[in-house]
Amino acid sequence: ADAILEHPAYDLSVIPWQIDSYMITEKPGHSYHPNFDKNVPQARVQKTLEKFFAMRAGAGHSKPTYEEFVDMSVGGTMPSEWAY
Repeated sequence: ADAILEHPAYDLSVIPWQIDSYMITEKPGHSYHPNFDKNVPQARVQKTLEKFFAMRAGAGHSKPTYEEFVDMSVGGTMPSEWAY
């Protein structure tokens, strides 16, 4: 995932809906994608998500922060363009 994030053509302005759908473990009813490798520690997933949001901020897309995104996901207030 890190190599994809660091590719110059990767569009950091878009938050993939899969993040809300599969990666926020605090979200009620959370489940990973069926193809997700369950051997990947959640700490590694979280580190990649934090890196993604830091890179977005560095590219001028400061909202939402990772914490704000998690709060919206958990609270059910995710804007439709970022949710599934």
